[in-house]
Amino acid sequence: MSAWRGIIFFKDEDGYKIILRALVHYKKRLRTIRASPELSGAAMFSQIIEQEAVKTHGKIEALIAKIPQYLTDSQCTDLADEIPIFEKALKSYRSDLLKAQSSEHEYYEKLIESHIIHNTEISTIDDALNKLQ
Repeated sequence: MSAWRGIIFFKDEDGYKIILRALVHYKKRLRTIRASPELSGAAMFSQIIEQEAVKTHGKIEALIAKIPQYLTDSQCTDLADEIPIFEKALKSYRSDLLKAQSSEHEYYEKLIESHIIHNTEISTIDDALNKLQ
């Protein structure tokens, strides 16, 4: 089994910080999915999305709880299996930051904390997406 190259970014470059912020945001996004503008007017589809959100929410909770132990463990190879969740969280966070920045909908403004500097955070997310692989 080959080592995950992204571990340098994750541990040594403090990449875990942006990943944790993205995971926390993604968890919040999934909790409020019912209020999402994308699902308005799609009652049948929204039920399926909500069911998937509940399943994913639990996985994210467990992953957030495990990250501190990964930071202290010298054998951090099984984190590579979590790259798809990290990417989804980062992409969701990035997308919602852009939507909040453009004031597309009040939902996004409430979802993103007001103290976040959007452009800096977006470039940090882009960097993380490139270095995770």
